[in-house]
Amino acid sequence: MFGLEDETMMGIWALIAGCVMVTLLFIPAPYGRHASKAWGKGYDSRWSFFFMEIPAFLIMGIRFLLSEHKTAVSTVFCLLFELHYFRRTFIYPFTLKGSATYPIAVSLMAIVFNFCNGYFLTQYLTGANVESYPVTWLVSPQFLIGLCLFLGGMAGNRWADHVMANLRKPGETGYKIPYGGLFRWISCPNYACEMVEWLGFCLLTCTPPAWVFLAWTIANLAPRAVSHHKWYKATFPEYPKNRKAFIPYLL
Repeated sequence: MFGLEDETMMGIWALIAGCVMVTLLFIPAPYGRHASKAWGKGYDSRWSFFFMEIPAFLIMGIRFLLSEHKTAVSTVFCLLFELHYFRRTFIYPFTLKGSATYPIAVSLMAIVFNFCNGYFLTQYLTGANVESYPVTWLVSPQFLIGLCLFLGGMAGNRWADHVMANLRKPGETGYKIPYGGLFRWISCPNYACEMVEWLGFCLLTCTPPAWVFLAWTIANLAPRAVSHHKWYKATFPEYPKNRKAFIPYLL
């Protein structure tokens, strides 16, 4: 059961998300194009992503299998969550090319992030709370709208990742300007679509931990999208002037 102690811990966790977002607006996370030697030596980005993402996949899967409160609704919730993290853990990392590295400190922070968010969600979605959902929830407008946003965001995120991963020809290094699709309007459709995906999960589950999960997603990805956008404009004089960071025509 998701009790008062869990709610208190989740509230503190949400406040930390706000602090992290403010920090990242001024100090970009030091990996990828914003890498900094000050954070020490890193290790292969493919394995880094694998270890960063797997805690959420495991905690949801294990706790669901051990739960005494399984319902049709909770099964769908958990399968959707696992669908996202299966791809992020076992497929996406091994589509990455090149020899990019991630600082160990950044990886450890991401592991903590995924473990804590996974804990709060699974505490709710595999506990007695989920028994309050009638099976008709799966055909409710809120669930169906949320499902469309979730799957659409996932598809958009996968498409953007594919475009980014295939910008360089074999043997090439460095960064290039992506074009086409959502890249016509924003610099980071991968981040924008992931935020839409988790907004959909919030709607289809209607759980407080899901909204905190979304808050953390925005806290991490929105500042990074802004940093990427500024980097593109500073690096490429020919960069399209009409693009925004992650919200078309606005931001």
